[in-house]
Amino acid sequence: MRQISKIVWITFALILILVAAGCTPQSAPPEPTPTQAILVPTVAPTEAEVLPTAVAELATQTPLPTNTPQPTPTTFVTNTPIPPTALPTATATAVAEPDQQEEERFTVVGVESDDTLNVREGAGVDSDVVGELPYNATGIELIGEIVLVDDSPWGEIQFEDIRGWVNRSFIAVQIGERGDAAETAHEIITALKDQDYETLATFVHPEKGVRFSPYTYVRDEHLVFTAAEVADFANNDELYRWGIFDGTGDPIDMTVEEYYGRFIYDVNFFRPHSIGFDQFIGWSNTINNQAEYYPDSSFVEYHFPGFEEDFGGMDWRSMRLVMEQVDGEWKLIAVVHSEWTI
Repeated sequence: MRQISKIVWITFALILILVAAGCTPQSAPPEPTPTQAILVPTVAPTEAEVLPTAVAELATQTPLPTNTPQPTPTTFVTNTPIPPTALPTATATAVAEPDQQEEERFTVVGVESDDTLNVREGAGVDSDVVGELPYNATGIELIGEIVLVDDSPWGEIQFEDIRGWVNRSFIAVQIGERGDAAETAHEIITALKDQDYETLATFVHPEKGVRFSPYTYVRDEHLVFTAAEVADFANNDELYRWGIFDGTGDPIDMTVEEYYGRFIYDVNFFRPHSIGFDQFIGWSNTINNQAEYYPDSSFVEYHFPGFEEDFGGMDWRSMRLVMEQVDGEWKLIAVVHSEWTI
């Protein structure tokens, strides 16, 4: 009983205290509506707490682009058409069919200017003479096959109104048209055949002299001789350097006589297989600069296509007599030897 009374008094005392303080019990707060944000009171973090958090956040972020210079984009050339360059037009060389080829012509060779070539009724020297060809006759037609008489080749020819047989070794294949320079060339080749240097000297260019080139590429260092020096060749036993040998590069150290036998008249050019009037015949690996070196010249080439069948034509030989006009006369300015080179 005493315990209940004690509880009552305590409760009554509390009510009195509340009334005296003016405090009345409040009702429970309303439930938040779905649209209201729930504000969660937070305690302001200390500085020590902020720094680690910031560092952690930065570590998880994607790195921002740095200021490292980026490569400059390459500018590509567009395929803008370039105006076409005028290229040299290729010249097509017409090759005739065998039955349409120009008929081969021949010219007299190996005959002195004061002599003629006999035309005979039949092959061989025992046949009667039916006509004569001038030493400089050109445009000769060769008819039929070559026949051998006492080991000499004979062929039937037609020249103007003359028809008959001639020794084949006295006519050569004609390339080009014979001009007036060919008349002087004939006198020069005759003098070279005879090693008549005094006569040869009369044809040497009075100002330029005559240059001797061992190969088809003419060089400034090739020896040049005056007319007076040429006239004395027969008495000259000096050793000269004429150039260098093809292939080896060794110096061509020879006397006039030695050079004559190797690089001037090494074969019988007075009676060649073919003759070119301002036409080149022999070609090799060596550059032929004759036309550029002597632009105002005329020349005659004496040519052999070869001698030994085993060599397949690599033993061919040519000699060119190059001339220029002086006061209306043709004068010798160069003797150009040509042969197969490496």
